[in-house]
Amino acid sequence: MMDLVTFEKENCERIQAVETSFGPAGRPLSQPGRVLVGQGCLIKQGRRKPEPKVFFLFNDMLVYGSIILNGRWHKKQIVIPLEDIMLEDLEDKEGLSNKWLVRIPCKSFFVSADSLEDKQAWMEHIGNCPLNLLQRRGSQHGSTFEPPTNVCAASTTSLTSNADTTAGKLAFWSAMHAPSSEQ
Repeated sequence: MMDLVTFEKENCERIQAVETSFGPAGRPLSQPGRVLVGQGCLIKQGRRKPEPKVFFLFNDMLVYGSIILNGRWHKKQIVIPLEDIMLEDLEDKEGLSNKWLVRIPCKSFFVSADSLEDKQAWMEHIGNCPLNLLQRRGSQHGSTFEPPTNVCAASTTSLTSNADTTAGKLAFWSAMHAPSSEQ
């Protein structure tokens, strides 16, 4: 298990890397108590054609954007508070599998993952973050959870497992086994 100081340092570095990846047009993301819970590449479909997007799940918001250079640069940063998100699981259909619907007050869009395991992990973590935030105010988050696949849903190329990259790596940092600040 990771100690609290190490986790806080790594979390700050991960959040800074996400901020940097969106460049000066991106919204600042560093904030006391904010934790980067997970990140990865998913397919988003709104009114237009399906497109690969990079998603970053924080303990209080979901951020996504277009991929310019995989793992390095992103644009069109969209920030959605988790309290505004409702998820709806969808049956697989021809064309897109492992899909779910994300509803927010002003719009809704479909998201699909590369595998059923990834879909379930994303939906579970998005659903649990607001609950964990309410239950664990003031506590820190710890251990790493990585879903079974490490391939971007948008491509057939393997993704890096380097924790310093900000896109493409499907990884979750879980709140379930948090280091305690009281130890």
